[in-house]
Amino acid sequence: MNSKTREVLLLNQRMADYIIKEDYLDSQAVTHLREFHTSPTGDHSGVFRTYRKIAQSLYWIGMKAAVTNYVAACHTCQSNKYQASPSEGLLLPLPIPNAAWEGLLLKAKYGYNTSFQSAAICTPFEIVHGRPPPSLARFVHDETLVEAVAQDLLTTNKG
Repeated sequence: MNSKTREVLLLNQRMADYIIKEDYLDSQAVTHLREFHTSPTGDHSGVFRTYRKIAQSLYWIGMKAAVTNYVAACHTCQSNKYQASPSEGLLLPLPIPNAAWEGLLLKAKYGYNTSFQSAAICTPFEIVHGRPPPSLARFVHDETLVEAVAQDLLTTNKG
């Protein structure tokens, strides 16, 4: 018998004290799983951590599958599980516009709708905010250096 074989045999003899026999598994596995996962010291720490805690002192054949099934059936863990994907919405940066200011200004004009609506007998601003819209400041010709924007603002002031 070579030294490597002797080491494996010694390791198996030492581990034999920690391996749980199959008849013991049926009666005590759930108790151990509850103790290492559901108790205050277990703190519902998930499959991997629960498995590592149990593996420090116990082992039985099929223990990984038993821990996985127990945690999957744990109502507390499943109801408190967080979503690991990025949330949807405006959390992603908006693209920087590469259009001319004239085109963007036309879009901004209609976002602040203060025109009177005959069907509602008020402006959309009043419906949303419950008060009349504030008056807009008039355009002064020397405020911008872009001629197209100046012409558009002058047209808006007249209309």
